[in-house]
Formats: sequence, structure tokens, C-alpha cells
Amino acid sequence: MEDITSLGIWPIIAFFVPLLASLIKQSGWPTQVNAIVALVVYLVAGFAYVLVTAGPDGFTVDEVVASMTIATVVGTAAYNLFWSNLGVSQPGNDSIEERLMNATSFVKQ
Repeated sequence: MEDITSLGIWPIIAFFVPLLASLIKQSGWPTQVNAIVALVVYLVAGFAYVLVTAGPDGFTVDEVVASMTIATVVGTAAYNLFWSNLGVSQPGNDSIEERLMNATSFVKQ
């Protein structure tokens, strides 16, 4: 299993995964569906990171689980603490994440 010294830049990349999720989420879908979409994006991103960075010996299940966990924890924290608040100067204003989701949604409210 990876320790904190071998994580490399993955936590930094995972910080931006919520923006990738917002490209897929749809403004017309229920909140629960968008939450599941975000979770799936975090898990796929974690698996993709392991695939891209796997050495010649391949990868282990522990590495996949650790990478998916990091993506989910860091992505969720980044969304809740940063991306959902960035751009909201007054109540009622949309955050950067919401604006991105609305701009790329084909299913509108």
C-alpha cells in the first residue's frame, strides 16, 4: 500500500477531479444522481491514475484501492471546501462548479 511519501502528485490532481465530474453531471438530474455520477468519476479517475502510473510489474489491488480512496476523499473535500464556494460572493450566486455544470448540461432543469 502507498504511504504518504509515495503519493506523488496524485492528491494535487485529485483536487481538480470535481471539475471533471461537473462536466458530466447534469443540471436537470436529481441531486442524488449527480452525487453518484461524481462518485463514479472519482473511482474511475483513481483507477485511471493507477493504470497510467503502473510500472513494468503492473499494479496491485492495494494501489487501486488507495488511489480510488485518495480521489474520493480529496475530491469530496475539495468540492465541499473550495469548488462549491468559489465564485459565490453573495447568496444566490452560482459557484464556478455550478456554472460549469450548467454550461455543459444537455439535460436542463
